Amino acid sequence: MRLFRRFLFKTLTLLVFFMTNWADIAIAQNCVVSGKVTEEKGEPIQYASVVVSRTLQVFFVGYTSKSLTFSASKEKVQLPDIVLSQNSQTLGEVAVEAQANGKRSSVERTSLNPQAYMTEMTGSVADILRSSAAVSVNPQGQVSIRGKKNVLLLLDGVPTTLEEISALSSTNIKSIDIITNPDASYDAEGTGGIINIISQKEKGKGFSGQIAANYGFNHFVNGNIALHYVAKGFSLNFSYQTKYEDDIIHGNLYRKFVQSGNSLEQKVRSARTVFNNNIALGATFHINSKNKLQADLRLNIPRLNTKQDFDNLYLTESIERQEHRSRNVSWNRENIEGVLFYQHIIQPNKLSFSIRSSISKIWGHRPSYYFLNSDTVNKSVSGGSPFLTAHQIDFNIKKKYGTWETGVKFSYRQNNIYHDFYDWDKQQWNYSPTFSKDLAHREFIPAAYMQFSSPKGKKLFGKIGVRIEYSQVKLRSEKENIYQTKHHFFIAPSLMGQYKINKKHSISLAFSRRISRPTYPQLNPYMSMLDATTFEQGNPYLKPETSDNVAFNYHLNTKIVDFSANLYFNYTHNYITEITILKDSLLLLTYINGLSELRTGLDLQLTLHPAKWVDIDLNTNTYYVNANGKYEKLDLSNKGWVNSSLVELNFKPVKGMNIQVQYGFTTPEYYPQFTIPFSHVMNIGIRQSFLKGSLTVSALLTDVFNTNNWAVLSDNNVYILRNDSHNKSRMLWLGIRYNFNSYKGSKPMKRTEEDRSKVHIGQ
Repeated sequence: MRLFRRFLFKTLTLLVFFMTNWADIAIAQNCVVSGKVTEEKGEPIQYASVVVSRTLQVFFVGYTSKSLTFSASKEKVQLPDIVLSQNSQTLGEVAVEAQANGKRSSVERTSLNPQAYMTEMTGSVADILRSSAAVSVNPQGQVSIRGKKNVLLLLDGVPTTLEEISALSSTNIKSIDIITNPDASYDAEGTGGIINIISQKEKGKGFSGQIAANYGFNHFVNGNIALHYVAKGFSLNFSYQTKYEDDIIHGNLYRKFVQSGNSLEQKVRSARTVFNNNIALGATFHINSKNKLQADLRLNIPRLNTKQDFDNLYLTESIERQEHRSRNVSWNRENIEGVLFYQHIIQPNKLSFSIRSSISKIWGHRPSYYFLNSDTVNKSVSGGSPFLTAHQIDFNIKKKYGTWETGVKFSYRQNNIYHDFYDWDKQQWNYSPTFSKDLAHREFIPAAYMQFSSPKGKKLFGKIGVRIEYSQVKLRSEKENIYQTKHHFFIAPSLMGQYKINKKHSISLAFSRRISRPTYPQLNPYMSMLDATTFEQGNPYLKPETSDNVAFNYHLNTKIVDFSANLYFNYTHNYITEITILKDSLLLLTYINGLSELRTGLDLQLTLHPAKWVDIDLNTNTYYVNANGKYEKLDLSNKGWVNSSLVELNFKPVKGMNIQVQYGFTTPEYYPQFTIPFSHVMNIGIRQSFLKGSLTVSALLTDVFNTNNWAVLSDNNVYILRNDSHNKSRMLWLGIRYNFNSYKGSKPMKRTEEDRSKVHIGQ
């Protein structure tokens, strides 16, 4: 609440029955007294109580009261700023027993509170995102929103070079915003939407923090420590998260080529080891009431090793052949992120500007070794060094009739990708020019935006904006003889309107236009071996895809029911999709631009509070997709209905205890050439808090029925495919978390009853 008071109101004044401007207090002899009430940092205090009799007395919960004597001999009296100091003697621990609201939905976004979901124990952001029926995450960590990929990932509002959600820890996160209709102040990137992960920052004044550890039987463990220190004029943040996973994945693959009749049956055993470390440092300096400086630094060190064994049965021209293959692949990356933010208030509550600079850099390398019947046959060494920097200036102008926002941004990203492939022959490695590739990528994106918002709190609220982005892309490949420069100009308008029918009902409309420029995995020209006959390769000739999005929202909110319905339409041009083609007798997974894709659906969110001891959350997303396109002789058309639903029950039988049951299912999903079959999963957890909420112990059983399988089906004019896999998804987790000084609050101040005939302001 103290932070809310500090940042929501720029100026607080003393005015009878009106709290947002300079106070004019009419007393005896028609004397008008004007002044401000602030705290020590100069920030206004909202709803301070003022009593006027022979003296002027000001008091507020958690602060020392102050009396001021003045002479009423003049018609107008200008008082100096009244500064209240915090009273440490009034502070005491307050236990927070209310269940955190897991989801908040609107026409623009859905916000998730990670602390409300016991799947936070797994240490994976992906498991928290799965708490929304509109979001799906595949085994490779790629996110889809409402079935659509090409999602922009933000960390505290800043783009990152990390493209896999699995590399991020779920700890020390304040909220996760799933933004389906971003306004013009956001980058236009991300036709699938935006995932914005917001980390915990300042806590209460003084030293506070959290220590947590979770263990999943067997061989899964994660932990974190987060420390916050807030003093007069500055605050410091530190967090460290670690995660270790030792997983076994079993899979089966059947593939038959339509034209030749040849087939492959494959049994796969994958031993996957994950070891991630994340460190974050942050500092915020409130230089004075008009200037704020913030610096953040984050270091991510994800490590992934996969050892795979393949037992293959080939049927070629009616002749069977068996073989055993294996490969050992390591993904080693070091990622550093830095943000510097400065805000200056030119006129309080009227005019301000901010400057933000950010960098994100990865050093990545992927050594891979391939074996046939235990003999070494091939190896590859590949990697890249993605770099992203952005610099932005924003202006905020507040008028009585609304708020203007405008800004300019310059982004630059680059990557130098290499892939060297070798064959083992006669006790030496021979370089393979066929499979060895390189790519140098450079992209410049200057952008500008302007947006207007009407005043909030009215029955009718709206905002309209436009963003203009220009991109210049340079691609160079020595081995592929690629030297090209591309230009693209994009206009991204946005619109949102909300009408509050009454205190319970509201309706909203939103429109946005988005773009997705090809990512590095989609551009990579090198061929990576999956098995002896299957390779994957990016396409450096991809074009950006663009989409137009429209959404209608109805929202009902009462003490018992919170209901939100989003009807949405999405049309994508030149959509980027993954396909499989035959090339030189090899099966090649690559990317191309389809023609168009139409997606329309209904997102429903219902939260019920029928009793104090139970909450019910129902979340469902139903959409129809129709994709069209051709590539050579391939027909990429695919269409169908998809439904993803999630039911969550929260029982609170005794004080401090929460029992959570989560069940979700997804009907078959349709993509060009591919279909993902029906899947469902259930999780059950229990959480108990002690020591007035400071200490929490938890137990979680994931995938109760062991049904969380992943599969892909395909039946086209090139091949028939079924590929499925299953990992250690059913697991018992035990966890413990201790928060110190985080629940410190304010007790009501004791004061004597005042004379009711006196003037009170702020009550």
